[in-house]
Amino acid sequence: MSRNGITYLDVARCAEEICASHEDPTIERIRFRLKTGSNSTIGTHLRTWRAKQDPLRQLATKEHLPEELIMLLKGLWERVMDQADSQVEIIKNETKQDLTQHKQRIQELQQHNARLQQSEAKLKQTCDGYAQEKMALEQIISKSKADIAALQAKYDSLTQQLADKQTRIEELHKQNKQTQANLEHYRAASLEQRQQDQQRAEQRERELTQTLQPLKMENEALRQQKIGLQRSHDQLKSTQDNLQVQLQQMTLNNEKKLTELMEVHASLAKTTASEQHWQTQHDNLCIKWEDQMHISVELKTQNAILSQQMAAMKTELDHIAEQKKGLAHDKWMLGQEKAQLAGQVKQLQSILTHEHRKSA
Repeated sequence: MSRNGITYLDVARCAEEICASHEDPTIERIRFRLKTGSNSTIGTHLRTWRAKQDPLRQLATKEHLPEELIMLLKGLWERVMDQADSQVEIIKNETKQDLTQHKQRIQELQQHNARLQQSEAKLKQTCDGYAQEKMALEQIISKSKADIAALQAKYDSLTQQLADKQTRIEELHKQNKQTQANLEHYRAASLEQRQQDQQRAEQRERELTQTLQPLKMENEALRQQKIGLQRSHDQLKSTQDNLQVQLQQMTLNNEKKLTELMEVHASLAKTTASEQHWQTQHDNLCIKWEDQMHISVELKTQNAILSQQMAAMKTELDHIAEQKKGLAHDKWMLGQEKAQLAGQVKQLQSILTHEHRKSA
């Protein structure tokens, strides 16, 4: 039970005076100053007063350090943490801006690369079309050569047939001459026989004439056919020359397109090298950003460790304070016992003195 006159305000005022003298307010010191009050009442009011105090002030009181020094250290620590956070934030923003710029540059290069690939695909399609046209023209030329060879063979065959027929006509002319000679020879021998032979010769000549007439007509037809074949041969030759010129023109165009394709490949290689360069810079910036993040994490980790150390120190100080409270209580109890013993000793001395006087 608390005694009359001991209130929270008394305990709080006394604790403030003890703190002003750079001492730790304890139950014994407060009771010594107030000259009254029980330990339980003073302890209850003292705990309430401690709960209302600033933690930094409590720490300064426990460690016997000036409160201004604690506040200065707190301000310095908060300033260092704010500067570290602002520096980390600046580095993050710069890194994000660099990453955004590099991503935009990479997207532009990728779009340019896609356009170059489309151009290359179109050039390849054009080259394939020219190659197909070249193959078609080569097939036409081959077919034309085969047709020319076939016509040439037919022309040679007809020429051979014409030569054979001409030989046959010459043989018939020779036979006719021979027959006329025989007729003249036999005319001198016998007129009658000659007349008969002449009749037979005329008959034979008419037959030969009738035989030569179709041969002449066939010879003329072969000659006309030869002329037509010669014209066809000339036309095919002209067509072949035109196709050869077209083939040469297409070959030149194909070579030109191949040159353009090689230039596109060279440009694509340069673009790829530039893209790799920017990708390397992007990777370096990512590595730098990761390093800054590691530094930030390390700073936060150190902050957490320091906070844990401060909490541990605070816990240890609280434990020490509790021990001091226990020791102070023990000291007070010993003082009470000492006072009781001193009273008992005084009583014994008084009793002994009284007995001594009685005996005297």
